[in-house]
Amino acid sequence: MNVGGKVRRQALKISEDVDPGSYIIVTLIIGTEHDQPLFDTVQTGEGLKTALQNLGAVSTEDLLILELLWNPQDSKESLTYDEMLVAYPELGAIA
Repeated sequence: MNVGGKVRRQALKISEDVDPGSYIIVTLIIGTEHDQPLFDTVQTGEGLKTALQNLGAVSTEDLLILELLWNPQDSKESLTYDEMLVAYPELGAIA
């Protein structure tokens, strides 16, 4: 986890009798000059496609900040389904 420029890592314990994780959480933080949301809550794959197209249409003049975060940060790690549910209980499936 990267907070305030400080990276904190947690060892991942993998049991050989359990399938390895296959999930990552991606968070995209965008600030624009406009005072209106760029899209509604995303609940479907088509909604995600539309939201990303709306984000792609934001001009560089209107873009104030763009930050991309992912968890876990190590490219060799991923979350199991149960780990994802525990860490992010408010998430809903899109696909």
